[in-house]
Amino acid sequence: MKNILLLLSIILMLGNTSCIRERMCKNHTQCPTAPLILEYFGNYKPGNYWIFENQDGTKRDSIYVDNYSEYQYKSSESNTKEQDDCIEYFTSSFDIHSKYWGTSNKFLAKISNDGNCDGSTFGFTDTLNYGIFGLKARASDDTFQSTIQLVDFNTYTNNSVLYSKGFKYTNINSLVLGTPKIGIVQFLSRNTLDTFSLLKHYIQ
Repeated sequence: MKNILLLLSIILMLGNTSCIRERMCKNHTQCPTAPLILEYFGNYKPGNYWIFENQDGTKRDSIYVDNYSEYQYKSSESNTKEQDDCIEYFTSSFDIHSKYWGTSNKFLAKISNDGNCDGSTFGFTDTLNYGIFGLKARASDDTFQSTIQLVDFNTYTNNSVLYSKGFKYTNINSLVLGTPKIGIVQFLSRNTLDTFSLLKHYIQ
């Protein structure tokens, strides 16, 4: 009899927990990744690569991605507070490899809106958690935030390729240029303060 009562108690507890979780999140809102983030960095996936060369042609760097994973987060998975409206969003995490860009040869990268439906972020740090590059874009417009500025690249030619649109990111000992559908096309290495420009790339 005691075992039967214990079993019934467990069933009732599980049933109550299920009702509580369902009551917490009645409606789910999808929070998509900001289009501008995907336009510039959506191609950073395994199988694609970017070859860079420094100014005097003495060094080449190959940037590629591995350990790629996506996770769909639902706020209903957390029992921190009661709410009727909950959100869902995707987070992509991966490793970016580069020989000359930073102090290490591997960076930890992420694309996510971290539960904020107003915008998304792209950024990566080295293995010592030192920030290398990062930016945020709102979901509702076509502008980057922080020190990122969209600039007119009509006068910028990189290895005989003319870029008509892109961004220029500047920070202490840091310079990054990027363009849509390709990604980063120029960076300043932290190791040697040498400028590397995109020589060729492959995107599936």
